[in-house]
Amino acid sequence: MLRGRILLWVLLILLPGFPLRGQEAPQRVISLAPHITEIIFRIGAGERLVGRTNYCRFPPAARKIESVGAYLDLNYEKIVRLNPEVVFQFPNPEHRRKLEQLGFRVVDVPNETVEQILAGIRRVGQTLGLTENAEQVCRDIQDTLQWVEQTAQHLSHHFSALLLIGKQPGSLNGLYAAGSGSYLSELWERCGGVNAFGEVEQNYFPLSKEELVKRAPEVILFFHPDSLSPGEVAREKNLWQAFPTLPAVRQQRIFILRDDYFLIPGPRITRIALRFRDLLQQLDRQP
Repeated sequence: MLRGRILLWVLLILLPGFPLRGQEAPQRVISLAPHITEIIFRIGAGERLVGRTNYCRFPPAARKIESVGAYLDLNYEKIVRLNPEVVFQFPNPEHRRKLEQLGFRVVDVPNETVEQILAGIRRVGQTLGLTENAEQVCRDIQDTLQWVEQTAQHLSHHFSALLLIGKQPGSLNGLYAAGSGSYLSELWERCGGVNAFGEVEQNYFPLSKEELVKRAPEVILFFHPDSLSPGEVAREKNLWQAFPTLPAVRQQRIFILRDDYFLIPGPRITRIALRFRDLLQQLDRQP
C-alpha cells in the first residue's frame, strides 16, 4: 500500500504543470494563446501575466499587457527580456523547442474538446498554485453544461446544423466546417442540436458543396468574429440563395455569430452553450 502511494505521488509531480512541493508558484508568466490568457485571469492570476499575443484581447485588462507578437510570429527577444518563469502555449513542438533552448519552462494547454478545456484550466491552476480556483471554474462550467443538457430534454425537434468556421470572403468557396471532434459540435449537441456532419471524425474539415446539398442542414451557423455592417450581414446571408433546396435557406435559418468567444474555446464556453441553448429553444417554438 505504501509503495503504491509513493508511486502515485511520483507520477503526480511528474505531470506537466504540476508544481513541486516547496517551490513557490510562478509569479511571472507569458500566455501564447487567447484561451490561456482568459484562464489566467479567470482563476485570479491576471497580475502575474507579463506577456501575451496580439490576439489575447479578453478580458479588456489583457490589452494593457505587453504583446510578444502573433502566435506564428513570436518575438523571442521580447520573451527573453520579459524573463517569465513559465510560458503557457497551445501545443506547438517548434515553439517548445525554441523556448526550452532559451531556458524557459513551457506548459501546453490544449483546447480542442470540452474535456481538454477543463483539463487545461486545471493544469494552469496547478502550475500557478491556484488549484481550488481552477476547480471552482470547472465546476461552474460543468454546472452550466448540465443545466443546458437538462433543458434540451424538452425540445420537440433536434435541429441539424452546419457549423461553419470559415470560407472565402464574399463567396461560398472554401467552406470549412466543424466535425464531431470539435468543442462546437459537442456543445451544439449537448444543447439538443445535431451536427449535420457529426459522422466526420475530425475537428475541422473542408466541405464540398455537393456534400452540403446532400446533408441538407436545417440550420446554418457561421462563426464570423470580425465586425460586419448590417449591409454586409445581409449580403452574407444572401449568398446562400445559391442553394435554395437547403432547408436552412428555405426557412431562413441562417445565423451569423460574431462574438469572438465562439472561436476561443476557454472558460467562456458557457456563453457558447447558453447562446446555442437559447437559439434551439427559439427555433423549437417557431411554427
